[in-house]
Amino acid sequence: MQGGTGGFEQARLRPPQERAVTVFLTLAMAYGTTGLLVGLAFLLFGLDRLDPAAAGAYAFRPLLLPGLALLWPLVLWRWLRG
Repeated sequence: MQGGTGGFEQARLRPPQERAVTVFLTLAMAYGTTGLLVGLAFLLFGLDRLDPAAAGAYAFRPLLLPGLALLWPLVLWRWLRG
């Protein structure tokens, strides 16, 4: 076990490239998680309201999830605009 300031010094001594990769991956995970949540909410509650022809058609909805997760800002904007 090391003495001193614990993990604080290790975090400060990481190279800038590693910090940039960590920030990028954290932002990508946040974007993907938000996209999955928005996509699932849209499939469950918003699709029927936005597209009446999709009412009752549940077999194709899982196929939409990857696109909804990727384009979630546009989906959310369009859904809120109604």
